[in-house]
Amino acid sequence: MPRTVFEHALAEVLSLQELYFCDGGRGTDALLRAGGIIEEICEREGLSAGAASLGAALASSRAIEASDETDQEAHRAAAAAVQEGVGFAVQGAAVFGAARLSGEVGRAIDAVVKEGLPPAFALVFDCIWQLLDGQMGWLERAGVVGGGGVVVEADMNCWKLTRPVEGEEAGGRVGDSFSKPHRDLRYDQCHSPETDALTAVSLWVPVNVSGAAESNGGMRCVSVEEDDFFYSPDHPSHMNTNVERAVGSGEVLTAAMGHACMWQPCLIHFGGKMRASSALEPRMSVAATFRNAGAARCEFRGNEGGGGGGGGGAAARMGGEGAGEEGPGPLSRVDLLELSLEKRLSYAAKAVLAYSHWSPGLPGCDLAAIARERGG
Repeated sequence: MPRTVFEHALAEVLSLQELYFCDGGRGTDALLRAGGIIEEICEREGLSAGAASLGAALASSRAIEASDETDQEAHRAAAAAVQEGVGFAVQGAAVFGAARLSGEVGRAIDAVVKEGLPPAFALVFDCIWQLLDGQMGWLERAGVVGGGGVVVEADMNCWKLTRPVEGEEAGGRVGDSFSKPHRDLRYDQCHSPETDALTAVSLWVPVNVSGAAESNGGMRCVSVEEDDFFYSPDHPSHMNTNVERAVGSGEVLTAAMGHACMWQPCLIHFGGKMRASSALEPRMSVAATFRNAGAARCEFRGNEGGGGGGGGGAAARMGGEGAGEEGPGPLSRVDLLELSLEKRLSYAAKAVLAYSHWSPGLPGCDLAAIARERGG
């Protein structure tokens, strides 16, 4: 007898929770031991997925990143726009290696989706962590979120939009666009209480060939000057976004593959939808929040009072302040040098759980079916 939507969702959530806490069990068995999905993808796509291979790749890229000849003036202009201007920007040039790595990430996302997994499971592959490490490097050197070290929060995620059938609404599957205008953090959660300086930044990189544009699901941001409650974290309308007004005020961040869109985490933003009529392929992207290592850990609660935002309630707060030691937490550049496969799976599980409210029944996530097909 076929499972109901509820039964399916419950089974997937339980498996994801096992992965989240690195507990082993059914979820890990299905992905690591039953049929070698990851090994097959690595061999077929020319990818890697191991602590040793990632450590070697990062050591190599870091040795030459300081001499990167990418247009530093473009990076500085983007940083200034985020810190002191409209609150968002698109990099005028990709960081070292981002174009190549974005191509690899795109192949990884495509591969896991073809296996029946959500796009976030591409987080098992080295290329995504190399891409994130490169972004951490330039953010750190430029002091975008203050001096000292930079860490990446546990809220990283991957998306692969689907092209809707003409006349039908886009979205709904795990990994599709989150199109509700929202803030990820309150103003006082990503600015210094002493100086008001920015302490965290959201960064989003399109990894499909055509990049992100208006017709294939590009990111939208509402500028600081269009936001009446940007500086008012205690006001009820700070986190309860006026959706209709936000959609009308949102500006599309057009970006080439490997170029980063950035914004303050307290800025209203939302993902665009893929149009059936677009001549471009559906947008794929990777995103994360980067924070000054000395600042308070980010607590992603989204637009709770308004029906759910980017953080999405209790499931999204797993891994936030007070989480168990085995759950995914912030990572420094040192941590990335020894990032195990099991730990990577915990971040993938968290990514799916964080948006489970946006995809009732978790369509596009069937770990049990994969285990059955591969003898798990």
